[in-house]
Amino acid sequence: MRDNDITVQAGSDIMDMASPVQGPGGVMYPLTHHRAEDVDIDFVLDVDETELVVAPDVTLLSGAKGGLLWLVGMIVLVDIVILAGLPEMLADWKDMVASTIVTLLFLVLSVAFCLGMVRSVRRGNRVEPVLFNRVARTVTHFGSQGVRTYPWERLRPFVRIVRVVNTVGGGQTYQLVLADVDPSTGRVGAEFVAGKGDLIGAGVLRYGFFKTYMDQPLERLPSFRLVSASPDWMQRLALSIWTLPGLAQRWLGERPWSPLAGLGSVLNTALAMPLQVPELLAARISLGPYGEGALAPWLKRFNALPAGTTLRRLARTHAAVVAPARRCIPVALAVGTAFWVGVLWLLGDAVLG
Repeated sequence: MRDNDITVQAGSDIMDMASPVQGPGGVMYPLTHHRAEDVDIDFVLDVDETELVVAPDVTLLSGAKGGLLWLVGMIVLVDIVILAGLPEMLADWKDMVASTIVTLLFLVLSVAFCLGMVRSVRRGNRVEPVLFNRVARTVTHFGSQGVRTYPWERLRPFVRIVRVVNTVGGGQTYQLVLADVDPSTGRVGAEFVAGKGDLIGAGVLRYGFFKTYMDQPLERLPSFRLVSASPDWMQRLALSIWTLPGLAQRWLGERPWSPLAGLGSVLNTALAMPLQVPELLAARISLGPYGEGALAPWLKRFNALPAGTTLRRLARTHAAVVAPARRCIPVALAVGTAFWVGVLWLLGDAVLG
């Protein structure tokens, strides 16, 4: 813990110490505490001694987008089954014209629905990077509304509570909002989201990292992890939400490999393949972050730093997939392909036969 940092004992303390503010995006609570300490949150896209590029919400690999593509695949399979059995079904129906129109209408609507979901996967939920320049003392937000630059001294941190209700219940998440506040009137002008997640990780720790980078010597920064913005497909598979954490750690060399890990890798990948493949495909077809032309390729700033510098000492990255896992993963995919093709064959035969 740093000498000038304040310990937060309870998340509710942050909300109770200051009155909420109405911003353009809704009610926000002033963030009155911040800490700068070691974090494992993946949010730093690039960094050097002048500029820091962060991601508010890392969606470079999205399980939710993969789930949408999985649903598209299921709808397509249903359409194929309907088309395969269409002649026989039409022969059993009395009004062939009306039945054909209804069936074709269903197929057209399902195709339109699938195309809409694919478009959502490709264009939706993109990363909106934020660039901190500690020399120019500016913060630039790259978002769907364009590129906007703000003086660092005018930005104030707030937390917005986002409540989500779905079929399995409700929950809430927090957004770290940096708002451009007029120093004379106190009025909130523009605002943008600089972090998403829980109250401590997205708010207190992340703003503490930003403030330390902008206002203090780099030696005061905590250690951090650089986002792997362009991992190969095996790294993406290791970081998939459908890969067991213990196996992912062994794939990336964070824990020792063993024959049992190899067997578990084959079983996990083979059984989860219908969910993992759409996730990989979603990451492949999704558009990159906003402002990628100006900011990418990622890590160009970090890789240009001389060896032994402070930032190189503090930064960590995801390791490459170890050799035993690289040999195991193709076998697992082959086993999974044979297994699921067999399952689909049996299901299709049962439905059509």
